[in-house]
Amino acid sequence: MSLFRRMMQNASDRLAYGFGSQAAAGRLNLGAATAEIRSKWNQYAGRKGIRSPVARDVAQFLAFQYGLPMSDEDVARLLGRPTPRGVLDMDDVLPRLADVLMDNGTIVVERA
Repeated sequence: MSLFRRMMQNASDRLAYGFGSQAAAGRLNLGAATAEIRSKWNQYAGRKGIRSPVARDVAQFLAFQYGLPMSDEDVARLLGRPTPRGVLDMDDVLPRLADVLMDNGTIVVERA
């Protein structure tokens, strides 16, 4: 999703959340968790010099940042890929990671 489209969706979700939409609350929570992971990933990737991330890079990030030991195959399965080979599009990967980390309680988003 493009930055502009994400901004428009976020504004729409904030309005809907104000009127009590729990679906909008879920999207806002996922967006906040994704932003948190994106920030940490960008720091990690910058420090490690990762320009074309593969499943192994994501597995090492999860182990380092969140203490989640995962194999390349585990990451590929988590992302719905048949094999752990190939460059990953982190714009697709990060929301999936955020969802999983929220589901297992590693990331908790609290709305004020």
